[in-house]
Amino acid sequence: MKVKGKIIIALLLAMTAVLTLCFTACNEKVTITLSQETLVLEEGGANGNLVATVSGSDAEVSWSVSDDTIVSIKAVGAVCTITPLKLGSATVTAKVGKTEKTCSVTVKEKEEVEVVTVTLDGTAVTTLSLVMGERKTLQATASKGSPVSWQSEDDNVVTVENGVVTAVRPGTTNVIAAVSNKIKATIEVTVTKPDGSDYYALVHAAEGATTATDDETIAITNDQFFYWSARSGWGQQQVEVEYAYYQNNQIKFAYTCDTDTGYNYGFQLMYKHSGHTVGNYYKLTCIINIDQDCRVNLNGNDVDLVEGNNTLNVYYKYTDALGSGTTYGISSFDLVMGYQDGTQTGKFVQNAVVTISDIAWEEDTNRIKLSAPSFTLDSSNVISITDANTEGVGSYLLNLYKDENLETTIEVENGKAVDTSRVDKGNYTVKLVAKAKTSHYIDSDPSEASATLEVATDPGYEMESSGGEGAVAAPGVWTYWTENWVGVTEKSYNGGKVTLTFSNNSGNWYDTQVFYKSPSNQVGTTYKLKVTIDSTGAGRVTLSGTVITLQEGKHEYEVIVTESANSSFVLVMGVEPENNGQEITEGTIVISDLSFEKTDAPTPTPVTGGIAYGGETDAVAKPGTWIYWNDQWWQGSNVTVSTATLKDGTITLTYTSTGSNWFGMQLFYKDSTHVASENYK
Repeated sequence: MKVKGKIIIALLLAMTAVLTLCFTACNEKVTITLSQETLVLEEGGANGNLVATVSGSDAEVSWSVSDDTIVSIKAVGAVCTITPLKLGSATVTAKVGKTEKTCSVTVKEKEEVEVVTVTLDGTAVTTLSLVMGERKTLQATASKGSPVSWQSEDDNVVTVENGVVTAVRPGTTNVIAAVSNKIKATIEVTVTKPDGSDYYALVHAAEGATTATDDETIAITNDQFFYWSARSGWGQQQVEVEYAYYQNNQIKFAYTCDTDTGYNYGFQLMYKHSGHTVGNYYKLTCIINIDQDCRVNLNGNDVDLVEGNNTLNVYYKYTDALGSGTTYGISSFDLVMGYQDGTQTGKFVQNAVVTISDIAWEEDTNRIKLSAPSFTLDSSNVISITDANTEGVGSYLLNLYKDENLETTIEVENGKAVDTSRVDKGNYTVKLVAKAKTSHYIDSDPSEASATLEVATDPGYEMESSGGEGAVAAPGVWTYWTENWVGVTEKSYNGGKVTLTFSNNSGNWYDTQVFYKSPSNQVGTTYKLKVTIDSTGAGRVTLSGTVITLQEGKHEYEVIVTESANSSFVLVMGVEPENNGQEITEGTIVISDLSFEKTDAPTPTPVTGGIAYGGETDAVAKPGTWIYWNDQWWQGSNVTVSTATLKDGTITLTYTSTGSNWFGMQLFYKDSTHVASENYK
């Protein structure tokens, strides 16, 4: 009995546990949630989906539909796919045990979506290929009959009007036939140039029509047009070129700019003629069609243009090369969309659409020398000019002499007093010169008649900025130039002394410069230049091409120079190529006692010894000394030189490269007997 009692007790306890579990499970509520409780589908349209989320049970969901003629269902576990069959309503039910959830499904009539179809000769098309100048007519139909409009995404490649597509120039763009922004058809159109066509797109070339290159540009080559445009990354105006191309002896270009204040040369068009000779004179004729009245510069001539066609004849001297400093030459066709108005920036044509046609050149072999004018001066120094020249005179210059030496020149105007505000005190003999308006004419000789001009007081004037390309002011007048970040508080000439006070002289080696052109120096002649400079600071500078060290205080300096067409005296407060490394970044310099004395050209330095490491662009090497430059930094490239020797007239240069630019390795030599602007073999 005792054993049976224990068994009975155990059974009772087990039954109690089972009843407890059953009671707990049976009292947990089952819930079903559907992803949608209502669903609208289109007859014959896309399927719909329902997803059931179940809690309180692990049982599988069963699905059913109230009317399988309206919709059909296909279930996989908790997901049910509903296919619309015909118009009407039905209920889809998801069930787990006794718990269910329903979704009301409505099948409506399918809405027709409007589409646009484009055809060519009755055949639907999505692409189109054309040759420049070719036209094809497209037809566009909207399925609901709505009106269709046409648009080209780039009118420079193709234009479209009422479906007529015209190929303008090579390229790829889209033509769009549209009912609305959403209802449209897009046709990709590719335009190619005809076989034998002389069309080409102009590319961005090096600034200033030079053969040099700079970042992102290439050197120009003969017999092809190039352009250059300013970029804001250089602190200039941002010029956006819409198009620039050549075809059938026409150049067409268009650009926009964010400002009309900026460098006058913000957009340039350049061309080098292979048949032209540097130093010769030429006449250029062309027709320029432009969309506004403006002034531009064509081959060194300021030209006023009117809206529409302008037939032009300009004369010029072909130079096509870098001069001293940053002076650029004139190419065979050299259009600058602006003119120099006496400031550092000039006047820029902000936006332009231009076509240039009928371009032709001829050598100007019959240049005309102007006749010497005559003149008189009254007691108030008012000049009266008599001139037999009927054309070709651009201005008149009065030459001032002392002891038959030309001291300076003054631009004068008939019937007005001579401006002597920039002339040193003294008595002068003066003669008049007719200055040529263009290179087709040659300046006259000084007039046979002369007069006496007395200047009673020493001049005092504020120096004008002459631009970074050298002294462009009259000979005998001091000028200066600085980058726009250099602060200048004094820039004066008084009593034979030039004073320049500057600060923040950093950025380029040529940030701060002073110029003077000697009226009596002759181009190609060698002179001993002597000058006194009083400086508040010490450091290396460049004096007329020679690197010297300015000492603090007042000292005399002497260098040998060969006169060129540019300034006789150029003081640059830095040393090329040591950019960002001016040793005198601020202070005051006073320049006085400048003189030039003719001397024999220096004997060339014997070529012996090794080769020195020099500047990248040099060629400010000491005359008679060979130098080299190797790329050690540009964009991670590296040129390593292992041998650089000169022995018995033979140069040995050995180097290796890990990748570099075209200028990665350079070799220079400067011959002291060579004259600037002369040609040598």
